[in-house]
Amino acid sequence: MTSEPAAMPRRGLILRFTIWFTSTRIGQLIYVRVVPPIDRRLMLWSKGKLSFSPPGDPDGLGGLALLTTIGARTGKERHTPLGFAWDGDSMVILASNAARSYHPTWYFNLGKNPEVRIMVRGGHQGHYRAAEIPPGPERERLWKIACAMNPGFERYPPRTGGRTIPVIHCTPIDNV
Repeated sequence: MTSEPAAMPRRGLILRFTIWFTSTRIGQLIYVRVVPPIDRRLMLWSKGKLSFSPPGDPDGLGGLALLTTIGARTGKERHTPLGFAWDGDSMVILASNAARSYHPTWYFNLGKNPEVRIMVRGGHQGHYRAAEIPPGPERERLWKIACAMNPGFERYPPRTGGRTIPVIHCTPIDNV
């Protein structure tokens, strides 16, 4: 089952500020260098119940998750906090790397090990198969879903230095 992005989601003041702030250059710097290590530790320690970042969208479009991949070279678990959007039972994540000109490290892990674990803020955890969506109507649909969850993503493409931001669709394998 797939879903279309909601027209006018309700967002609280803190979430609206966070979306705006993370779309600025200084906000990206802070949310790339400072916040992820804090969120990673808090989410692992609390089993997804706590984070420094806001929990996400009150309308259920998505929010914060902890992506666990297996390192392509090391074979070790790697944990990355990132935003996600729901697409029915599946999840959409963007390999945006805060609009940098290069892909995030976790993106390369998916090429070798597409099976991932995702823990949503609040504690729900599941196993997913991650697949990059090639350009076309499906990629555009999923991009719109991600941007409905975080409108700041719309401002990323011009700032990537020509890099196309990969859209990753994660379909459930089984839930634990």
